[in-house]
Amino acid sequence: MTEIRVAFVMLLAIAPALADIRLDDSESKVKQPRKLRFERYIFSAAAPPAAGDATNPSADEVAAKPSAQPAADTPTNAASELPFMLFEPKAKKGAKLPLIVYLHDGGKRAAANGEQVDGAALFRTDPPVQKEHPCFLFAPLSKEPWSGPGWQQADQRNLPAKPEPSLELVFQCIDELIATHPIDPDRIYLAGHGMGGAGALTAAAYRPDLFAAVAATTPQMHRNAAPKLLTLPIAIVAAEGDEGARHREIVDEIKQAGGAKVELFPSGEPESYDWLFQHKRAKQ
Repeated sequence: MTEIRVAFVMLLAIAPALADIRLDDSESKVKQPRKLRFERYIFSAAAPPAAGDATNPSADEVAAKPSAQPAADTPTNAASELPFMLFEPKAKKGAKLPLIVYLHDGGKRAAANGEQVDGAALFRTDPPVQKEHPCFLFAPLSKEPWSGPGWQQADQRNLPAKPEPSLELVFQCIDELIATHPIDPDRIYLAGHGMGGAGALTAAAYRPDLFAAVAATTPQMHRNAAPKLLTLPIAIVAAEGDEGARHREIVDEIKQAGGAKVELFPSGEPESYDWLFQHKRAKQ
């Protein structure tokens, strides 16, 4: 049986230091799902120097900067913080494994960190499934919609010029995970449900170069996003009992823009995760 480890990453905080992942030994109130082992970390991303600052500030200047941390289970999604979970399988020496990025739905916005993964995404961490498709699972937590306010009406708005702060932090954290874990950069898969499905299409529109394939369940899509998604294999997945016209419209919009790699899954979220593993990132 594949030996597995789940890392429960408490907080991503922007700090005036080099990027760093360290153990967080503060008390947690979140129960461990399915008896999987959790470990807690704090990721501190490198911050750019302030305007006018020297590139090498003095020790006194560094020591004078505050470094407060919020409570472990509070999803304080300020622009500088991103709580997340990381499922980490045990990779063979020298092997690099895929990474699934899972964006939760709107019902998890008030959840404690550690509660944002369920359904098909959590199923990917079961030992028999990992034996067939070993992979990392990265699940960030956001209080705000990944696609911005009013994500349900994204089809009536253009894609903003810049990502939401929480989505920008997702990109930064993916880069750090690739640098610090045995992750195959050509097999990074993006998935999400509801608000997270809309977020998956939004994230892919901003960074189509980063992902190998996308599975978006019951999503919305900005009206000008389709031309940015032409190079990516995309699965638009309808939840069981919810096979509305919007799913077909999104597929048609991407195809009409010139995309030939988009598919409609009428009601097959688990199947869409298996479909992800068929793809590798296209050479840039």
